[in-house]
Amino acid sequence: MQSKPFSFLFAYAGVFIGVVGCLAICWLEWRFYKDVSALPPGTEIRPMGHAFDELAVGVLTFILVVPLSLTGIILSIKQRRLAAIYLSFIGIVLGIIPLPLGIWLGHKIIAATGVILEP
Repeated sequence: MQSKPFSFLFAYAGVFIGVVGCLAICWLEWRFYKDVSALPPGTEIRPMGHAFDELAVGVLTFILVVPLSLTGIILSIKQRRLAAIYLSFIGIVLGIIPLPLGIWLGHKIIAATGVILEP
Protein backbone atom coordinates (compact mmCIF):
# COMPACT_ATOMS: atom_id res chain seq x y z
CA MET A 1 0.00 0.00 0.00
CA GLN A 2 1.40 3.33 -1.06
CA SER A 3 1.14 6.30 1.33
CA LYS A 4 -0.37 9.62 0.34
CA PRO A 5 2.06 12.15 -1.08
CA PHE A 6 3.28 14.97 1.14
CA SER A 7 1.20 17.51 -0.80
CA PHE A 8 -2.03 15.93 0.47
CA LEU A 9 -1.00 16.64 4.06
CA PHE A 10 -0.82 20.37 3.36
CA ALA A 11 -4.10 20.26 1.44
CA TYR A 12 -5.90 18.36 4.22
CA ALA A 13 -4.49 20.70 6.88
CA GLY A 14 -5.69 23.75 4.93
CA VAL A 15 -9.19 22.33 4.48
CA PHE A 16 -9.41 21.25 8.13
CA ILE A 17 -8.36 24.64 9.50
CA GLY A 18 -10.72 26.38 7.04
CA VAL A 19 -13.65 24.28 8.24
CA VAL A 20 -12.73 24.94 11.88
CA GLY A 21 -12.64 28.70 11.13
CA CYS A 22 -16.09 28.59 9.54
CA LEU A 23 -17.48 26.60 12.47
CA ALA A 24 -15.94 29.09 14.92
CA ILE A 25 -17.65 31.95 13.11
CA CYS A 26 -20.97 30.11 13.21
CA TRP A 27 -20.53 29.53 16.95
CA LEU A 28 -19.71 33.23 17.50
CA GLU A 29 -22.80 34.24 15.54
CA TRP A 30 -24.98 31.79 17.50
CA ARG A 31 -23.70 33.28 20.75
CA PHE A 32 -24.34 36.80 19.40
CA TYR A 33 -27.88 35.82 18.37
CA LYS A 34 -28.62 34.43 21.81
CA ASP A 35 -27.41 37.67 23.42
CA VAL A 36 -29.20 40.02 21.03
CA SER A 37 -32.48 38.10 20.89
CA ALA A 38 -32.97 38.75 24.63
CA LEU A 39 -33.09 42.52 23.95
CA PRO A 40 -36.31 44.28 22.97
CA PRO A 41 -36.56 45.50 19.34
CA GLY A 42 -35.28 49.04 18.86
CA THR A 43 -32.51 48.72 21.45
CA GLU A 44 -29.29 50.39 20.38
CA ILE A 45 -26.19 48.20 20.68
CA ARG A 46 -22.47 48.49 19.92
CA PRO A 47 -21.10 44.94 19.50
CA MET A 48 -17.42 45.86 19.37
CA GLY A 49 -16.23 42.77 21.23
CA HIS A 50 -18.17 40.55 18.88
CA ALA A 51 -16.73 42.34 15.85
CA PHE A 52 -13.20 41.91 17.22
CA ASP A 53 -13.78 38.18 17.77
CA GLU A 54 -15.03 37.81 14.18
CA LEU A 55 -12.07 39.74 12.83
CA ALA A 56 -9.59 37.71 14.88
CA VAL A 57 -11.02 34.36 13.74
CA GLY A 58 -11.22 35.49 10.10
CA VAL A 59 -7.67 36.85 9.96
CA LEU A 60 -6.18 33.91 11.87
CA THR A 61 -7.92 31.43 9.60
CA PHE A 62 -6.68 33.29 6.52
CA ILE A 63 -3.10 33.51 7.84
CA LEU A 64 -2.99 29.79 8.64
CA VAL A 65 -4.86 28.34 5.66
CA VAL A 66 -3.49 30.25 2.69
CA PRO A 67 0.22 29.37 3.18
CA LEU A 68 -0.65 25.72 3.86
CA SER A 69 -2.84 25.50 0.77
CA LEU A 70 -0.35 27.33 -1.44
CA THR A 71 2.36 24.93 -0.29
CA GLY A 72 0.00 22.09 -1.14
CA ILE A 73 -0.55 23.53 -4.61
CA ILE A 74 3.17 23.95 -5.26
CA LEU A 75 3.99 20.43 -4.10
CA SER A 76 1.04 19.03 -6.05
CA ILE A 77 2.23 20.64 -9.24
CA LYS A 78 5.70 19.17 -8.71
CA GLN A 79 4.23 15.72 -7.97
CA ARG A 80 1.55 16.03 -10.66
CA ARG A 81 -1.34 15.32 -8.28
CA LEU A 82 -4.48 16.95 -9.64
CA ALA A 83 -6.67 15.88 -6.71
CA ALA A 84 -4.37 17.60 -4.21
CA ILE A 85 -4.48 20.78 -6.30
CA TYR A 86 -8.28 20.81 -6.18
CA LEU A 87 -8.26 20.10 -2.45
CA SER A 88 -5.80 22.95 -1.88
CA PHE A 89 -8.03 25.35 -3.84
CA ILE A 90 -10.96 24.31 -1.64
CA GLY A 91 -8.75 25.08 1.35
CA ILE A 92 -8.01 28.57 0.03
CA VAL A 93 -11.72 29.24 -0.46
CA LEU A 94 -12.44 27.99 3.08
CA GLY A 95 -9.68 30.27 4.37
CA ILE A 96 -11.29 33.33 2.80
CA ILE A 97 -14.92 32.56 3.72
CA PRO A 98 -15.07 33.09 7.54
CA LEU A 99 -14.94 36.90 7.64
CA PRO A 100 -17.55 37.52 4.91
CA LEU A 101 -19.68 34.75 6.44
CA GLY A 102 -19.56 36.45 9.83
CA ILE A 103 -20.47 39.84 8.38
CA TRP A 104 -23.36 38.37 6.40
CA LEU A 105 -24.72 36.39 9.36
CA GLY A 106 -24.35 39.43 11.62
CA HIS A 107 -26.47 41.54 9.26
CA LYS A 108 -29.11 38.81 9.12
CA ILE A 109 -29.21 38.61 12.93
CA ILE A 110 -29.55 42.39 13.27
CA ALA A 111 -32.37 42.42 10.72
CA ALA A 112 -34.17 39.48 12.35
CA THR A 113 -34.02 40.78 15.92
CA GLY A 114 -34.82 44.43 15.20
CA VAL A 115 -32.01 45.93 17.27
CA ILE A 116 -30.23 49.06 16.05
CA LEU A 117 -26.46 49.32 15.60
CA GLU A 118 -25.03 52.57 17.00
CA PRO A 119 -22.27 54.24 15.03
